[in-house]
Amino acid sequence: MGTPLHRICFCTFSKAAAEEARERLMLKFNCVKEDLHLCGTIHSICYKKYCADKKVIREKQKSLFFKIHHLDYEIIRTDEDLITNESNKSVPGNLILNFYDKFRMGSCKDITQIKSEKELVDTYIKLNITSIEYHDLFSNTFNIYKILVEYEKYLKENDLIDFAGMLLTAYKNGFTVDADVLVLDEFQDLSPIQFFLYRLWAKDKKEVYISGDPNQTIYIFNLANADFLLNEIKGLDLINGDEEIILPKTYRMASKINTHCSEYINKHMRKDKHVHTHIEPVKQGGEIIEEDIEGDLNRIGEFIDPAKSTFNLARTN
Repeated sequence: MGTPLHRICFCTFSKAAAEEARERLMLKFNCVKEDLHLCGTIHSICYKKYCADKKVIREKQKSLFFKIHHLDYEIIRTDEDLITNESNKSVPGNLILNFYDKFRMGSCKDITQIKSEKELVDTYIKLNITSIEYHDLFSNTFNIYKILVEYEKYLKENDLIDFAGMLLTAYKNGFTVDADVLVLDEFQDLSPIQFFLYRLWAKDKKEVYISGDPNQTIYIFNLANADFLLNEIKGLDLINGDEEIILPKTYRMASKINTHCSEYINKHMRKDKHVHTHIEPVKQGGEIIEEDIEGDLNRIGEFIDPAKSTFNLARTN
């Protein structure tokens, strides 16, 4: 209690969530944005500390790099897509960088720490990345190891950095946040390198607060693992003051939708690890529409009333 705002690090997963948190804090505490310099995404906090002398590589620069190496690259339009590695995997350049992002976030190494293509393959196999598209990278006309070596060289020569590089630079330097209190939101979506950064940040803090829901792990394709959250909960020392709080209400979903989602989770999720406790919806009502749509996701619009809020529950694989 009574900790100054500038001594609190509030860290969340997405840029939109960080902006919303800043707006709420400024309204509640009547402060300005400058008072909240440690309120942001993990990427932004790492960038400010270790990479502010570099520029974030732009999509046109990536396209130019791959053009030099006679490979196609499709430009990605938003920062959120870049951070979450959402890109067209059928395009060689995009597939290479998508793979490299996951490789770095899973192994906590970049290509400069890998001595050969064989070591790259061996490390990749150990990561247990299931995306079948990546197998083609090791049986193609280009040498992915040499391409990635050249990519790191291109970044260094031009004082550039990408999003995975921000995390890796901070991790290599043993970066910890200069704050008394750490608050980390959306814990269930942390990739391995983000989790290890959290461990570095948390070890010298007076207070640490984490929040998340193992049933809402969205970025599994990005190596997010709900076990990080579940293991942290198991490791709580309740005797010496640690506390676990399970929020009993949901303000997001009306009762019918909440019941439907709860039943789906309890039926399809791993019950031994993802415990779904009873949650009381504040709003009553809602409507469930179940349809099998083959091929064209645009047809979803046929079942949606634009005058109402709609929640889509779907699986993509």
